[in-house]
Order: sequence, then C-alpha cells, then structure tokens
Amino acid sequence: MKKQNALRVYLIVNFCMAIFYLMGHVVKSLYRIQSAGFSPLQLILVGTMLEGTVFIFEIPTGIIADIRSRRLSVIIGMFIIGAAFILEGSVATFAMILLAQFLWGLGHTFTSGALDAWISDEIGEGNAAQAFVRGAKYSKIGSFVGIVLGILLGYQYINIPITLSGVGFLILGAYLVLKMPENGFKPAGISQRSSWQNMKVTVHDALKMVRRRPALGDILIIGLFFGLYSEGLDRFWQLHFLEQFTFDVIKPVLLFGAFEAVSMLVSAGALSVIQTRIKLAGSQALIEAQTWITAGMLLMFYAFTWIPSLIPALIAYMLLTLLREIRYPVYRGWVNHKLDSSVRATILSVSGQMDSLGQISGGPAIGVIAERYSVRTALTVSASLLLPVFFFFARQFKMDEDNTTDRQSQQSLSK
Repeated sequence: MKKQNALRVYLIVNFCMAIFYLMGHVVKSLYRIQSAGFSPLQLILVGTMLEGTVFIFEIPTGIIADIRSRRLSVIIGMFIIGAAFILEGSVATFAMILLAQFLWGLGHTFTSGALDAWISDEIGEGNAAQAFVRGAKYSKIGSFVGIVLGILLGYQYINIPITLSGVGFLILGAYLVLKMPENGFKPAGISQRSSWQNMKVTVHDALKMVRRRPALGDILIIGLFFGLYSEGLDRFWQLHFLEQFTFDVIKPVLLFGAFEAVSMLVSAGALSVIQTRIKLAGSQALIEAQTWITAGMLLMFYAFTWIPSLIPALIAYMLLTLLREIRYPVYRGWVNHKLDSSVRATILSVSGQMDSLGQISGGPAIGVIAERYSVRTALTVSASLLLPVFFFFARQFKMDEDNTTDRQSQQSLSK
C-alpha cells in the first residue's frame, strides 16, 4: 500500500510538472520579446544565466538529496521554481527576469535526480524502471495539456500562463508537503556525499580515460560543439520569425504554440521507432546515422534561417526540431557502444557537462553577433558551428573501420 501511494504521488508530480513547465514555456520567449522588449543579447544572457546556474549548483544541491532528504530536496525545488515563474510573469524587466532565471535554475537542481532517486527508494530499484516509463508517459500527456493551456491563457495576456505556472508549482509543493512519503531513504555516509571533490575526481578519471583511449576525446569534443551551436537556435528562433515575417491572420502565440504541440507529437512517434532500431545497430551504423542526421540538421538550420516565406521556414524548423530529437538517443547509443560499463557513467556525465559548457561559453558571443549585425547572421554562425563535428565523425568511422579490419585479420591468422 505504501509503495502504491508513493507511485501515485510520483505520477501526479510528473504530470503536473510537465503541465506547469510547458504552460509557461510556450509563451516565455514571446513574453520576453514583446512585453519585456529584450534585445538579442539579453535573450542570450537569460539563457546563459539559467544554464550557468544549473552547471554550478547541480552537484552542491545533491548534498541535500543524498544526506538530508530526497523529499525535502524536491519540495524546496518546487517552491523555488514557483517563485521564479511568478517573478518573471509579474515584473517584465531584464533584471527581474535574470533573477528569475537564476531561481529557476537553482530550483531545477534541487529536483533533478532527487525525484527519481526518491521513487527508487520508496518502491525498490527493481520496480523503478517501470515507474520511470510510466512517469515519462504522464509527462508527455501533461506537456501536451500544458501547451494547450499556455495558448488559451496567453492569447490575450501573454504573462498569465507564466504567472499561473508559478502558482501551480507552489500548490504542487504544498501537496507534496502533505502527501509525499519518505520511508525508504537511507542518508549517505560521509564518504558517499556529493561534493565538489566528487566532481574533481570524476573529471580526473575522465581525463585519464581519454588519455588511455583517445577516441573518447572526440566524443567530448562533439558534445561541446553541439552545445555551442544550440544556444543561438533556442533563444532566437521565435525572434527570427517575428523579425522576418508578418502575422496578420494569426497571433504568434497561437502559431508557435500549435507548432510546439505538433512537433512534440511527431517527435514522440519518431523516437519510439528510432529507439528500437538503436538497440540493433552496430557502432559504424550509429556513426553513419549521426553523420546523416547532423547533415540534415545543418541543411534545415540554413533553410529555416534564409527561406523568405513563412510556411516553408516553419516546415524547415519543424524538421530541424525532429532531427534534434532523433539525434540525441542515437548519440547516446553510439557512446554506449564505445564505452566499457566501468567507465560509461563517468564519460556520459562529462559529455553532458561539455554540452552545457558549450552553451554557456558560446551563447554570449552569438548574442554580440546578433546585436552588432543581425539575428539572421547570428543564426548562420550558430549553424556553422556544427561543421567541425563532421571531421570527428569521419575520424571515428575510420578508426572503427580499421579496428574491425584488424580484428578480422587476427581471426583469419588464428584459423
């Protein structure tokens, strides 16, 4: 009975968090552009604040979840995120929205990992995988509901969905105070605590592995470049549409919201197909798939940036979004092929950090380019940051091919 109660809370949290995140997210960029009057550089800087906060606080906030309480960590995160959304929706100034991004990033670090760790403690690791799958399904449904609510609520007053999202997170936090159990948690000992020392050890181990296995260096560099290119796209795509096209027939909030909903549904269908095939693919097939997917992304990125008509530009951006969704599991599948189980977690962790580092370091430069030249120029530069990854894909394919040939030669000699 206790396990069922915990599972019910977990599914409710996944469903509600998805609603509140997407309800605010679907209008945030428009709100910052139209209501707050952000410049391109300011759009980038709020994103950099969010990414930087998550990057800095991800490990320190893990101390509370590991040592004090998973439940407490999740509840703290809900209240901080709620305050961040309310602040952003209530005060349309750069300084307050920048502060809101800091709070949002901080709140996210309290919840990320802690919620999944909590349900694993409560229902047992053997049942956790099934819970994660169910939670993901509830999140998908909640995301769609959130997008629809964001469109309806933001049609007249674009700040309302953001503010109500914050209120929703506060209510969710209060619900967890009353209903969230914690019976399976065992505080970590001193030697198990997450800390900056753990990060130092992780990075040190990763560097040792890269020196021992040079191919891993390419994996990390590829992650860096995918982080570098993405920040300009994520912050400027709506601004680009608003600058290049007129919206006489339909409001941008309705168009962009409908676009997000359709993209999510198409991506979910494509992912269910591609993830089955990843399990069956070999290393060379995965490298080749990534090469073609990235080439398609680059082509659609340039097309979206330079096509002069609204509908073709939207189609190009939708295809780019779809390819981005497909690329991620293919990349992770390839990384898993390249790694022994003993080193996989470390390299995957550092790879994720490299992506974040790319976003943090590349974002401001792209913002300056947009300020001095144009958003279209900044998007073109962002797209071009994908070009170096083709060299690394080609090198990895050649190395993998040579290794396969060597193994086959050795097998022939042994016979």
